[in-house]
Amino acid sequence: MTDIPITTADALPPALGGSREVKRMRVIKYTNHSNPNEAQERLVARAQELGYDAVIGVHFLAYPVARDQAYIARSANTGTLWAVYGTAIGW
Repeated sequence: MTDIPITTADALPPALGGSREVKRMRVIKYTNHSNPNEAQERLVARAQELGYDAVIGVHFLAYPVARDQAYIARSANTGTLWAVYGTAIGW
């Protein structure tokens, strides 16, 4: 799988394709991940599956869960799950 640029900023720097005209965009979100890296990997994978070239404006959100829900989600040690969302863009 080829990596695509991802940033928490609202635009890409020119070196990463920021000077290209955006032809299409879509907000993508994922929830219930046991850590932020897993959430980010899933966000990038989905953007690539949909044919987008980058993801901008990425935000991470940690939220508490009940102990039994945390166990089901493989994060029983922390009781915290992660969500991530961003805008996938294509040129």
